Amino acid sequence: MFEKRTFYNHFVEFFLLHEWGKQACNLTLRSEALQQILKVRQRFDVIIMEQFNTDCMMGVAHQLKAPVIALSSCVMMPWHYERMGAPLIPSHVPALFMAQSQDMDFGGRLANWFSTHALNWMYKCVMH
Repeated sequence: MFEKRTFYNHFVEFFLLHEWGKQACNLTLRSEALQQILKVRQRFDVIIMEQFNTDCMMGVAHQLKAPVIALSSCVMMPWHYERMGAPLIPSHVPALFMAQSQDMDFGGRLANWFSTHALNWMYKCVMH
């Protein structure tokens, strides 16, 4: 069902997502449209944002003093569970980058657990 992948592929994907997130963040923060919004200091009832590979826009929401509704158009990244208040159960829920189904043997569950927690740790070290 899933292609055979090496164990480190998902770590490479993590760093690719990190780079793309930094690029998107830099482009957005330098955009004239955002500068105008920040300059006007308009009041917003709520800000709806995609939670994917960067938390950059959370800082903008903080500057605007507006509550946030975060959504994801794909499976949540391992580091999103905690902030959403959702349980993270790597023994049953396959990690996003692992290309596994829920039918994991013990080795698959162990690799999934390690991957999930390693990605969370990497997120805290690299993205913050």
